[in-house]
Amino acid sequence: MSQKEIDRKIAVIFATDVVGYSKQMEKDEDETLKSFRACKKILEKLFDEHGGRIFNTAGDSVLAEFPSAVSAVVCASEFQSLVKERNFNNQSHIKLEFRIGINMGDVVKEEGNLYGDGVNIATRLESFAQPNGICLSKSVYELVNKKTKFLFNDLGEQKVKENQFHAFDVLLDPSQKRTIKTQSKSYIPIFAFIATLILILIGGLIYFMVQQSASQKTSIESDQPKEKVLGRTLLIAPFKNKSGSKEFDYIAEGVSDHLMSSLTSNVLLNIIPKLQSYRIVDQNLSFKEMIDKYNVSYLLNGTTLISNEKFRINLELVDAHEEKIIWTVTKEYSVNDIFSAQDNIELIVLRSLQNNLTMGNVLSETFANSFDNRKDYKKVLNTRFLRHSDKFSISKDNELPYKELLAINPDNAMLNYLFAKSIYTKLINFKSVDRKKDYNAMEEALKTAIKLEPNSSMPYALLGLVNEGGALMNFDLEKGLEQQRQRASNYVKKGLELGPKNTETLFYSGMFFQIVGKSSNAISLFERAIKLAPFGPEAIRVNLISAYLVKFDFETAEKIAKSMIKQGDRRSIFIGSMFLAYIKAKTNRVEEAKIEFKKILDINKYSKKEAIFQIRRYGAGSYTWYTQEFGTVMEGL
Repeated sequence: MSQKEIDRKIAVIFATDVVGYSKQMEKDEDETLKSFRACKKILEKLFDEHGGRIFNTAGDSVLAEFPSAVSAVVCASEFQSLVKERNFNNQSHIKLEFRIGINMGDVVKEEGNLYGDGVNIATRLESFAQPNGICLSKSVYELVNKKTKFLFNDLGEQKVKENQFHAFDVLLDPSQKRTIKTQSKSYIPIFAFIATLILILIGGLIYFMVQQSASQKTSIESDQPKEKVLGRTLLIAPFKNKSGSKEFDYIAEGVSDHLMSSLTSNVLLNIIPKLQSYRIVDQNLSFKEMIDKYNVSYLLNGTTLISNEKFRINLELVDAHEEKIIWTVTKEYSVNDIFSAQDNIELIVLRSLQNNLTMGNVLSETFANSFDNRKDYKKVLNTRFLRHSDKFSISKDNELPYKELLAINPDNAMLNYLFAKSIYTKLINFKSVDRKKDYNAMEEALKTAIKLEPNSSMPYALLGLVNEGGALMNFDLEKGLEQQRQRASNYVKKGLELGPKNTETLFYSGMFFQIVGKSSNAISLFERAIKLAPFGPEAIRVNLISAYLVKFDFETAEKIAKSMIKQGDRRSIFIGSMFLAYIKAKTNRVEEAKIEFKKILDINKYSKKEAIFQIRRYGAGSYTWYTQEFGTVMEGL
């Protein structure tokens, strides 16, 4: 190959392999291969989300190229986290651990593969990394240090084989902090020994003092209430054209404008309108100023770069409170097919918002994988959104939208589940003409969903709740009350086994445990659901508050109510304020409760009965204490 034929470039290289792979293979070859394939599938999915491209694999090692150092490090941290979770939840005796090294440097490209020092140093960093750890070169550290909220440990200059580099550990966990000697040119061993001994003694003293200080700080901080509360407001900043020519401004503007209009009716977030978003961005505000002035909690940024007939778009979702990128992706599209590109970008961003904020990754994937037809998928999402809007009210034909879709797609498991779910909501909130008929239709639809998709967790969880509810409503007493309740419990158990990270499965399972009087179990499941989807349906927080109130934990319930108020949107403020008034009434602050309740009624123009009904509706009509006791207290204010 001549010098002119060498194709060089600067690239971010991601290298990983399994810790002790040979020993694991000796222990159980089949199970090790099975576990590795599962972990590799997780990795490939993350590569797809973060723009990574695998260019070489060998046995248990994987080499990938990334367009961004930040994307590579975020991808690596997510992979280590997911592998850790898999090891915790998986029953297999084989628990694989991975090391990851990331470098940015000069590489040679040949037939899709990459070679050179840039790749070599990445592999050396990988071998230098700790089990479950990530090790970076200085070039990568300098790019990601100020753009992420990760903690780093400077390991100094290191030499592995013929490669010398400055290494940094990403501290995913405080226990990963380690001290490694840097390469020394000293030729006087005794001096080196004395110096090392002194450093150890001094380091030990400093470590002791730091630990004491950290311990005191932790003790102090643990006594302080956590006041940070995220709102559900998203600012989509007008995207920027980085091509150097204004003639391509229309691409960046067209994509961001399309997202502002299309996402509004599909996600349970407050998306700032187009004109206001332009005004906010023009002010060049800091994150803190955006939070204080406009209650912005999340920011979607985008840039476009045009080359020939293609354009590349870079997207990132930023947590304004943490000043941290929580998602990023890079995609390429044809300039001549801009409308198709806009639709595709819309779905990518929609999935990101669902995964990180409104649904959680598992529920979002379940929805997306249930519909081959994009129009049906968006119609279902839009129906879901409308049912959480202030204008929506439950009626005797509550299930009609899903019934119409189901008539066209009778073999769709998700539609059968959603149809049953809509009947359930109607049964709890609306006195239908034939409750027994509706109950049977709901149960049949759930069993059909399970038959069509046996591994779907949501129908099991809801079927368990439905069976327990049926026993309470005396629908199936002829089958035996205890037998039905045991069947309900088995359904819920099965649902949790299949979907331990599915937000809706956790929610309906939590409601089941509330009904049967196991509030602690319910609280655990509701809190897990909120962690997965911080801005999912309000019903989750409503039921979480009620579960704490059942345990007479008014203090925690009040904190959650106040956190809802601080979310800033009209519905969250209403729900949080209603519960705050109730809690004040129950804790001998009756006058404060009356003032709070009157303010709620005046702002929303509700009567007492209307306000109480709205809370019940927002809670998805669960069988909780507030269906009677809450109403009695609030009516008395």
